[in-house]
Amino acid sequence: MSAPAAAVDLARGLAAIVGEANACQDPARLRQLAVDGVEPRIAVSPGSSEEVAEVLRLASSDGLVVVPAGGCTRQHTGATPERVDIVLRKGGLAHRLHAP
Repeated sequence: MSAPAAAVDLARGLAAIVGEANACQDPARLRQLAVDGVEPRIAVSPGSSEEVAEVLRLASSDGLVVVPAGGCTRQHTGATPERVDIVLRKGGLAHRLHAP
């Protein structure tokens, strides 16, 4: 499978899990989410622990690198990753995982 086709399949697969609005491929936004200068292929914002599990299951089955991200204030890890396939945005997820 070609790289562009694989990217489309990844985007579709993740959008099916988290919803189209929660799967970002916007180049400008992905540049902002770079980890030590390495831009992700896609960023997702799951809305539940079940969606997190499905994203991780898909990534694991395809051998993809997932980087969790909270507020994206510390994006320099000290050990530059070779690649970042998926940034898993956690913002707003905490209040959805804990019932009042």
